[in-house]
Amino acid sequence: NAFRLNNLTRITIPNGIDKISDRAFAFNKLERLTIPDNIVEIGEAAFQRNSLTGVTLPQSVRKIGRAAFYDNAITRISIGNGVECDNYAFGQYWISFIDRYNKCGKKGGTYICDQASEQWKLNI
Repeated sequence: NAFRLNNLTRITIPNGIDKISDRAFAFNKLERLTIPDNIVEIGEAAFQRNSLTGVTLPQSVRKIGRAAFYDNAITRISIGNGVECDNYAFGQYWISFIDRYNKCGKKGGTYICDQASEQWKLNI
């Protein structure tokens, strides 16, 4: 909760940290986010209610907690292979992303949301 409610618009998580704690950056105004290659877990609601439109997760991320990116405007997610994602990691309306990721065998890559149909596809 240390950086919660600070009106932050961009952050770079420093090297040497392996987990982003629950609600660490929730309720800010984040538009840009840089996550280093050593992060393995993103906690519950870590980036809830921000202004992110895209997320690039390093290959090191193995787990994303419930509501980690809830209430953002995300339409692009770059994610590694085999990441354990809570069904609501990207919010209740983004379950279709989790569904698509699972149907693709949790294959890593960049997933794009077609806003008209609200359907996600793996961009190859």
